[in-house]
Amino acid sequence: MPTPKTLDCPTCGAPLDYDGSSAVVRCKFCQNVVVIDALKPEKPGAINLPKPAGVPDEIVQLIRAGNKLEAIKRYRELYDVSLARAKYAVEQIEAGNLLEPEAGFQVQEAAKVAVKVGGAAAAATATGAWLGCAITAIVLLIVGGIIGFAMLQPGGPFTPRLVAVNQAITLPAAQDTPPDVAAMFYNVNDESRVIGRVNRADGSLAWKTDDLPGNGYVDGMASDGERVYVAVEANLLAFDARDGSPAWTVNLPDRLDSGDNNLILAGGLVIVMTMDRSVQAYAADTGQLAWSRPLLSYARGLRTMGKWLVILDYAEEENDFHLFLLDPANGREEQVIFPVCKSDSFWEENLDDGSGVIYDSASNALYLAFGSSLGCLQRYDLDSGQLVWATQSEDSFNTTFYDFNYYQTPSTIYFGNENRFFALDKQSGMLKLLFEDDAYDLAPLALSKDTLIILARRTRGSQRFELWGLDPGSGERTWQLVPENSSPVDPPNEMSGLIDSDESGWTWRLTPAGLLLIEFQAEPNQLVLKTFDPASGSSLGETTIPMKDVSGDFYSVPTIIGWHGTEIYFTLDTRVYVLDTATGRIVLKYQ
Repeated sequence: MPTPKTLDCPTCGAPLDYDGSSAVVRCKFCQNVVVIDALKPEKPGAINLPKPAGVPDEIVQLIRAGNKLEAIKRYRELYDVSLARAKYAVEQIEAGNLLEPEAGFQVQEAAKVAVKVGGAAAAATATGAWLGCAITAIVLLIVGGIIGFAMLQPGGPFTPRLVAVNQAITLPAAQDTPPDVAAMFYNVNDESRVIGRVNRADGSLAWKTDDLPGNGYVDGMASDGERVYVAVEANLLAFDARDGSPAWTVNLPDRLDSGDNNLILAGGLVIVMTMDRSVQAYAADTGQLAWSRPLLSYARGLRTMGKWLVILDYAEEENDFHLFLLDPANGREEQVIFPVCKSDSFWEENLDDGSGVIYDSASNALYLAFGSSLGCLQRYDLDSGQLVWATQSEDSFNTTFYDFNYYQTPSTIYFGNENRFFALDKQSGMLKLLFEDDAYDLAPLALSKDTLIILARRTRGSQRFELWGLDPGSGERTWQLVPENSSPVDPPNEMSGLIDSDESGWTWRLTPAGLLLIEFQAEPNQLVLKTFDPASGSSLGETTIPMKDVSGDFYSVPTIIGWHGTEIYFTLDTRVYVLDTATGRIVLKYQ
């Protein structure tokens, strides 16, 4: 029985199913007809070859005598063909496949004619098959490419869609190097949450952590450049800032306390305030507990002032607030300040968790504004802990802890107390009322040469926010800007809800070009950069930046991450952006 073997089709290259018995094989892929050279007998010496019909006797005899070369020569003479064609014919005669002269070529030509003629020629079938295969391959490539592209897009099975949430910080960098961003991302594929580092240089994700524990919601985040520290539920985690690998994890006694400044870095320690009313400090490099301190009050927030960690708390067996100046390395009390202010009627005013606390690093001085019935202003020397001066006021300073807003220069502290605006001389303690308007609450933002820039919130009638220019010498309001149907996105009066066609949001910045107002608008979704002269409030120009990646008729209020020179970092509609306000270009967008 013939031995099955596989050869290749000379037309399409596909394997031929050849069993060794048939001289003609049809390719099952391209349908081309191929004549197969049969298994040849051994030819040492003479060959016992039957004479094929129509083949000249002399050719057969030469082949039978083993004189193949002479047979090829004679075949060329008889049929006037090329050497290659004569060689092929003699080999076919030798194999017993020819019925008449040129029969081998006639069979081969029949296949070629079939290709050329169509239904009457197999070659047409081969060409059509090739064309069909090519078209099919192209279609498959296109469809496969589309499917592959879709699957590789963020949100596909191979590339998770990471949505930026409002917890984000810029990472410490060299002075002239734009910082990267570390942010919490929500993975829409599996509903997990991770921390990721966005590369400022090219907008890529440099790394992402494993899934955060529990619900993954981040209560606080900070970085010293070497590691990123994250508080999630009752966990404090540290990740290597270079590659996002876990550095250490510790279990906190409770989750991070609400409010700001409850996770800070000081003296190589990560210090946290937790909801069980305690403060813990952990070594930044190892996570080892350095010290812990219980709290007696519900005051919120950690502060560093010079070499001290300052907390507001009750003293033992007392219900009045004291300022405790702690050594951050070990938590030991180094100084305790008990601010008190007495009136002529022996009424005593003490600190509360809404008091104004201002630190002046240049003079290492602490300024306090407190009092619910009678106002008291004090200055303390933090080197000695001693009171330097105290000033009483008919105004009470009982604003909430996060709403005491001030701006300080080397000589003066400017602050608003509801509808009144003051200037406090640092050296003498003299308090001056600069401006008053019963229809507004006032808060200072910045000083540009001889103009104070004020945030004014209208409280009479419908609420709205304005920007004013105020002469700090005379107290005269020199200009007034009213962003229509727009609210600030920054504290102390940050807007909540959504940016839509009825209300936009804005942030501000003093730049070399002037006072910059960035409005986040919807319908159309865009940023509008408006520049004003800080001295006069007059317009200096306007630039509109379409936000084509933001879809829909509204979006969440953006979160301002920070500034680096003229670049503003922010999250908007699940993406991280960096806008160069000097050029009006979005220079980074992640997702």
